Amino acid sequence: MAYSRFERVCDLLRRADSMFKREMNEWGLGCVFYYMDNFKVEESMLRVAAKFWDHKKHVFRFNWSEMCPTVEEFGAIMGNKNMESVLFSAYHFDPIKILCNYLDYPLKDMNEVIDKDLSFDLELLIDLYWRDNCPSDTRFWSMRVMILAAFFFVSDLEKVDSMLCGVAVEGKDKNLAPMILAETLMGLDKVAKGETQDFTGSPLLLQMWLYEHLYLFGRCPRNKLDVCIPARIHQRHQHAFPRSPDELEEKLSNVRHMELGVVPHWGINCMTQSFLKEGCVVVIGLHRSTFYPAYRVLYQFGRDQSKPIFPLDYTDEEYGGKNPILLDEPWKKRQMMTATDNFKSRMMLPSYLEWLKSDVIPGYPHDAKAKEEARKRCNVEIRNLDECNSEGEWAPPSSDEEEEE
Repeated sequence: MAYSRFERVCDLLRRADSMFKREMNEWGLGCVFYYMDNFKVEESMLRVAAKFWDHKKHVFRFNWSEMCPTVEEFGAIMGNKNMESVLFSAYHFDPIKILCNYLDYPLKDMNEVIDKDLSFDLELLIDLYWRDNCPSDTRFWSMRVMILAAFFFVSDLEKVDSMLCGVAVEGKDKNLAPMILAETLMGLDKVAKGETQDFTGSPLLLQMWLYEHLYLFGRCPRNKLDVCIPARIHQRHQHAFPRSPDELEEKLSNVRHMELGVVPHWGINCMTQSFLKEGCVVVIGLHRSTFYPAYRVLYQFGRDQSKPIFPLDYTDEEYGGKNPILLDEPWKKRQMMTATDNFKSRMMLPSYLEWLKSDVIPGYPHDAKAKEEARKRCNVEIRNLDECNSEGEWAPPSSDEEEEE
């Protein structure tokens, strides 16, 4: 990954004035002013996470749960909740003409700066940014392209994809999260298949999404309204978020209690919020779970509770089960399982625990005491795995053991 490019763009952003920041906020890119100095992409952590990625069904498989980033979540991390105006592609623009106009180069000389793969050197944009008497709109455009290339459309080369020239022209007041998510997941596919070691798209957003979903220990950070981050159910998909408190209230009045993810301390006016100061995203909505009960999530989020065993019969309707054959269908068509209070679970996989201990816990921004408590918790879990069977799965107790209990 081109970290030198990232650092050079950050140096320019640190010199930005208030007018420049306001311009980037209007384009939905203002979050980078906080993220660039407060978050570092841990590529080793992402590579281990890629081992849990199913590139055929496009889901992470953590501890028998399935989850995948959504457009709403990536948009919320960026601080953009607009889902009505979305930019899906910029390939219908001519990037060479756009670049030619802003660089003020003759069209016949563009072959000298554009490679065969339609990429160009970052130095062109840096020189353009510092050019004497450069118009403000040209300077803003060049910085938008650099921000997109450094934070949201990262490649494994010290080059800039010319496609971003069109995105930086047409992206105002539009949500870029679908394009960023698609590029990120395609890059994740390649890493999971072993085709490359470099992530593309936005490794930063992917890492923040993983940290937010794997929030395991310590007290929940609170904002000035005393609102805490919920320990929500891990899900494969997510319902569309209401656009107003009244719409949310109407939805809540028409659903069963089993369809809701209980979120304490949240008011009816809280839906999708981006906590840039804490660096994590909070998503409120109606939640469903796939083989992952609500009370099991509480333990993963650091709350004391019993650790039940997964039922042998996946299709038992008493537990809200469905035939696991459904999970073999394409990921867009698969049905979701409703989380109920009676549904049971398994213990954590050994590989999952080792990952938490070595990569997630040291990287998450908690205080030393919380980190130490989390390490002790993982050590206890790993010692308990001595009771696992030879395949590394938690062995259900025999009927005699259940009677004794």
